[in-house]
Amino acid sequence: ISEGGLGIQDFETTRKAFQAKSAWNFIKGESSWAKFVRIKYGDPIEVINNGVKSNASHCWKSIAPSIPYMIDKCKWIIGKGSCSFWKDNWLGSVLWKEHCPRPQIQVKDALRDLNFLNDNLSADLVTQALDIPLKDKPDRFVCTLNRSGKFSLSSVYDDIRDRKEVKAWMNLLWC
Repeated sequence: ISEGGLGIQDFETTRKAFQAKSAWNFIKGESSWAKFVRIKYGDPIEVINNGVKSNASHCWKSIAPSIPYMIDKCKWIIGKGSCSFWKDNWLGSVLWKEHCPRPQIQVKDALRDLNFLNDNLSADLVTQALDIPLKDKPDRFVCTLNRSGKFSLSSVYDDIRDRKEVKAWMNLLWC
């Protein structure tokens, strides 16, 4: 309302927020649906690298474009270090590169192998990685759009929506 109008949410932006929610669930990989879709279409990095197959379902074709956005807006907080060193965002961005050595390596194993880290990361990233302590609790997947780390449609909607210029005279009209 402060931007002018009736405060009705834009349908297209709302649809994109719901697609991002499905992408979040896919990246997180915990639900039965996410596990099924990963078997059918691959993990998030494979989907980004290979694109969406032409014979994919209409629903999947609408969700898949949201995967890069959500990968950028979420990260893993390291506990035991069981997430993927290459494919999961645990160091600020996904480290995946073509022909990466030991593609299945987990963070915990990489952090114990200084030669591997030095061979595959810049000196700054090695320092940053070694500053992450391993703990006796599971890794935690968080959304960086809000302080709680929990995914919310409103946070995504607010992040992707077009903002209108606030004009002082609108407050007089709509109040």
